[in-house]
Amino acid sequence: MHTTFLHKFLHNPTVLLAPVIIVVILLTPLAKNFNPVAIWNDRSYDVLSLLTLLGPFVAAVGAWEGASVRRLRKRSGDQNTVWTRQVIHWAKIAIWGLLFYLLIWATVFVITATQATWGGPLLGPPLVGAVAILSLSALGFALGDLWLSRFAAPVIGVGLGASEIWLSSLASMRNPIGYLTPNFAAGLSVSVWYGVRSDLVIIQLTFLFGLLAVALASLAIRRYKANKKVYPSILAVCGIVLMLASFAGAASS
Repeated sequence: MHTTFLHKFLHNPTVLLAPVIIVVILLTPLAKNFNPVAIWNDRSYDVLSLLTLLGPFVAAVGAWEGASVRRLRKRSGDQNTVWTRQVIHWAKIAIWGLLFYLLIWATVFVITATQATWGGPLLGPPLVGAVAILSLSALGFALGDLWLSRFAAPVIGVGLGASEIWLSSLASMRNPIGYLTPNFAAGLSVSVWYGVRSDLVIIQLTFLFGLLAVALASLAIRRYKANKKVYPSILAVCGIVLMLASFAGAASS
């Protein structure tokens, strides 16, 4: 049983495409910022900038896996797949994406520790990126399970990347909706002379946790619709409340 689980865990698109992502990251500004003059604020937000690539990637892989599980369930005739099995399928993607992100996070901080002469790391921005990996992979999996198509993965990946750019542009125009995207960082946060905007981190984390709850609840609601289970609806309501709270917090800024 353990061998089967390990085989399924290793047999994942994230593992196969990881070398491609590494090459792409080497072409981003993150790889070019490792100069001898290191500033912890800049390096911390450089880690968060990985989400520009990893966010659409894990969402696309999640959509691919979600659609594959849906097709397998349709061929077998088993339409009552237990929700926990779906969560396990999603968890494989989320764990690989998170491990990949944490590995780069640790590498950046270790290199910075050998270069920086003062200050310390910011944990808020990289933490937002870690939670975003979980939320976006769950969103992709839920959409893939809902949209049974082989085009789901590329469309969702490209669509999410375009949405990130659009939301960041809204934030630059002081539209509060744009503040919710984890790719946005307040201008003063990356300056040496100003403190970190922890309120922005809280708003983004609230939104991402709400998105994660809604995405996972959507899987459970479709599976247990006939059985009238209560807890998927409770999870969905909690997620919606968190997302509304984040909207309210962003608007009040």
